[in-house]
Amino acid sequence: FAHALVRETLYAELSTARRIRLHRGVAAELERLWAADPGPHLAELAHHFFQAAPGGDVAAAIGYAVRAGERATAQLAYDEAAGHYERALQALDLTDAPDAHTRYDLLMARGDAETKSGAITAGKEAYREAAEVARSLGAPDDLARAALRHGEWRPIGAADPRQVALLEEAAATLGEDDSPLRARLLACLAENLNVPGLHERRMRLGREAVMMARRVGDPSTLAYALNAHHWTLAGPRALEERLTTATELSGLAGQLGDRDLVLKGHRWLIVDHLEAGDIAAVDTEIAAFRRLADELRQPNHLRESLIWAAMRALLDGRLDDAGARIREAADIGRRIHSGSALQYTAVQTFALRREQGRLRELEAAVKRSVEQFPTQSAWRASLAFLYADLGCAAGARREFEHVIAEIMAGPAGADPSLLTLRLLAEVCAVLGDVDRAAALYERLVSHAGQHVVIGEAVVYDGAVDHYLGMLATVLERWEPATRHLDDALAIHTRMGARPFAARTEYEYATMLLARGGPGDTGRALALVDQALGTAHDLGMVRLTEQIGLLRARTLAS
Repeated sequence: FAHALVRETLYAELSTARRIRLHRGVAAELERLWAADPGPHLAELAHHFFQAAPGGDVAAAIGYAVRAGERATAQLAYDEAAGHYERALQALDLTDAPDAHTRYDLLMARGDAETKSGAITAGKEAYREAAEVARSLGAPDDLARAALRHGEWRPIGAADPRQVALLEEAAATLGEDDSPLRARLLACLAENLNVPGLHERRMRLGREAVMMARRVGDPSTLAYALNAHHWTLAGPRALEERLTTATELSGLAGQLGDRDLVLKGHRWLIVDHLEAGDIAAVDTEIAAFRRLADELRQPNHLRESLIWAAMRALLDGRLDDAGARIREAADIGRRIHSGSALQYTAVQTFALRREQGRLRELEAAVKRSVEQFPTQSAWRASLAFLYADLGCAAGARREFEHVIAEIMAGPAGADPSLLTLRLLAEVCAVLGDVDRAAALYERLVSHAGQHVVIGEAVVYDGAVDHYLGMLATVLERWEPATRHLDDALAIHTRMGARPFAARTEYEYATMLLARGGPGDTGRALALVDQALGTAHDLGMVRLTEQIGLLRARTLAS
């Protein structure tokens, strides 16, 4: 019986009744042999009891499947655990009147195992089935728990109407009284209302969740609410509050020993420290996240570690390393069917191809993103930037005007993201649009000294002063242009952001040559030579071309 085909052939020749009797006999004997220490053998026991379940011993099949699932989870074998819980559900269906409470517990356990294994879609479907069971039982607490698990996995840059509806239903069913569950529901709902026009409601729900968590005095719920509240504090104006929130979350998570929450604390501190320009703190948090991600072995956490490794490589100018890490993260993202992974890959690939002078390859992909995420103005601004970089003034102007019109038509006081403004500033400089340069400068100037960071530290995109310097140059405001470019160069040098330092030197030289004051040409050529050396060393093909053209024109004049 050594060969699998022999075993399978003989097994197939057995009648169903004989198979069940044999499995039952094997299961009973193994249970007797391993009674003192069944742990290492739970998977085998679960297999035989499951195969024997049609003979009537359903309770044992479910019991051993659950124990095997719990053991697999403890060993971080999440795929295996999900399979055990699925078999437990199949065994439950063999009973005449399956117990709904048991079905709910099994669906929740399977959902947890599926999501931890990276099978996000399958996990969410299990949670939705669990919610349906809770609804039929009239069990508001169970409905709330299922809605929470389902709501923790949300699309990036858009709201899932079914997900929001489930959370709102669960909150309404739970009632108005303070409780840990209600605080968590409000927090999760705040996270899921990530669409334009709902920012005020998100902020209100996030703060309400934190206050309720403090009132009920549950540290775990408070940590959960702080994580959600951090999501609602979008934009650079809230950086100080975000840092405070992330620091409190990290401390609470450490006290609780909740490793998932500890990871969330590290994640937010990576983002916040990067926006604050503290690269040493960023590296400390990335290293801590990676150590814990390696311990937990959950694909999504490993993907995030690779994203930040790619971000750091791009910031340093290690383009080959960045490309390798982007590909590794994308491979994991495809395996776990993560929508956010596709966006993050697209954003990082855009940054890499820009440095390599290969943006033309991404035109179709960026157009698809514009169509897929129409509410995210940064994608259309990226398309305008792509056309400007390729020298297609008509295309750049068309997309530029479209985004500008959207911004002007937006709600009063609603600021576009720093990323959108930064992209528009660079396109505006290429187009030489003086009128729009003045308007963009007024929007950006309050953010002087800050940094452009895309998403959850997916890409570091330079100091705001760099883009202010470009706009001031278009406006021929030489004093602020000099100040902004000096500040940007100092920031990029301190950050070790060699690609951005080279770009700032190039823009500084452009400004000096446009100003044409005494000694400006000589200083501009010195900056050009310095930027050219860096761009060549790092393999920044497009910037090398731009600097070469500027140098040739200057020497020829």
